[in-house]
Amino acid sequence: MGVSAKAVRNKASSLGVVATLRNWSFPRPVRMIESSADLSYLIGAFKGDGSLGRYRRQYQLQFAVKDLEFIEAVQKAIGRVVSKVPKIFQIRHGNFSLYKLMMSNKDLFTVLNQPLTVLKRIIEVYPTDFLKGFFDAEGTAVTSVRHKRSWSWIDYRVSFYNTKQELLDIVRELLIRLGITPAPNYYVTFGNLGKTQQPCYILTVYKKKAIAQFMKLIVSSIPRKRLLVNG
Repeated sequence: MGVSAKAVRNKASSLGVVATLRNWSFPRPVRMIESSADLSYLIGAFKGDGSLGRYRRQYQLQFAVKDLEFIEAVQKAIGRVVSKVPKIFQIRHGNFSLYKLMMSNKDLFTVLNQPLTVLKRIIEVYPTDFLKGFFDAEGTAVTSVRHKRSWSWIDYRVSFYNTKQELLDIVRELLIRLGITPAPNYYVTFGNLGKTQQPCYILTVYKKKAIAQFMKLIVSSIPRKRLLVNG
C-alpha cells in the first residue's frame, strides 16, 4: 500500500487505537553446501571438539581450544566453505590461554548437525581430511624411550579419544583403508567426565610402520602432534 509501519502506528495512536504489526517473515531456506576436503575436515573437527546449538533464530557453531594453530585451521576451512570468516577471540586465565571461535550459520550448522550415517558419504570421499580434523581435536602423538637390559628403543604412539564408539569405528575403518593398522581392541577409561562418568574409548596405533604412514598422510595442524619417525 506504500504506507510505512511508523505512519500506521502514528495514525492509530491519534485515533486511540493500539496498532500491533506482525512480522510475517519466513525462515530462509537452507542453501546446499557442496562436499569438499574442507567440509570433511570440519566434520572431523566439530565431531571431536566443536559444539552446535540453537538459540532462537541463531544457528551457533562454537570452538574453544588451547592450540592457536588448530583454531586457525578451522577458521580458514569455514571461510572457504561458507565464504564468511569468523573471528577468533583469546581468553586468558592467568598463565593459561584459550582461543574461542563463534559464528551463526544455518547452512553449515545444518550439515554438521546431521547423523554420522549421512555424513559418512562425505567422509569416505575425503578420508584424510576427516582424520586430520578429528586428530587435531581428539588425538595425541607421543614418543617415549623404552629400555630392556642392555638396549633401548623409541616407542611411538598415536591415539584417538572419544565417548562415542561408533565415531571411532569410522576412524578405524578409514585407517585400515589407508594401510594404517590400529590396535585390535579399544582401551576404555572413565576418567574425569563429570557426573555421568561416560566411558571414554581410546583407539591406538602403535606399530612404527603404521605410524610413519599416518604421519605421511595426516599432517596435523598442530606442530606438537607431528612425529618424525626414524628408521
